[in-house]
Amino acid sequence: MGAHPSGGRIPWKCPACQTHIRHDDDTRRPHPVYRCIVCHLELVVDQDTHTLTVAPLPDLHVAKSQRRRASLKRRIQPTDDEADA
Repeated sequence: MGAHPSGGRIPWKCPACQTHIRHDDDTRRPHPVYRCIVCHLELVVDQDTHTLTVAPLPDLHVAKSQRRRASLKRRIQPTDDEADA
């Protein structure tokens, strides 16, 4: 995975801010997602160009559903004292 088509290594820099991206050279995970510590973009290796690119954004409908479920889980449950009152 670390080889660049030109024979060199993949440039492990964020394409947006050029910050060095920490990575392990292991290939145990099939499609690892990396995160820039400066601009917080999620990045993946494009298998065709062997460069870091921005990870695909989730489907808008799916993202809204996930946020809604998360907000429902965060609702405060009444404590035992409040339920008895």
